[in-house]
Amino acid sequence: MPVQERFEDETVELDGGEFVGCTFEGCELVYRGGELPRRVEENTFRDCRWRFEDAAGRTVRFMSALYRGLGDHGEALVERTFDHIRGEQPR
Repeated sequence: MPVQERFEDETVELDGGEFVGCTFEGCELVYRGGELPRRVEENTFRDCRWRFEDAAGRTVRFMSALYRGLGDHGEALVERTFDHIRGEQPR
């Protein structure tokens, strides 16, 4: 488990990982939709790129298609999903 580790200019796979108090600089962070990261807490991210691949990428593309393709209903569905993620009351 990386604790207070520094990652610089590298690709970091997040699936199943545990990252606490780490610094990521110029990294590409990849989540493939496998095992959820066990912990991702108190990290610092500078100039990083996020990549969602495989199952995670398909989920992002599906949510995007819902948002664009179902008119107001799709937009509302995706916005309610984000409200839930933020812990906000549904609209």
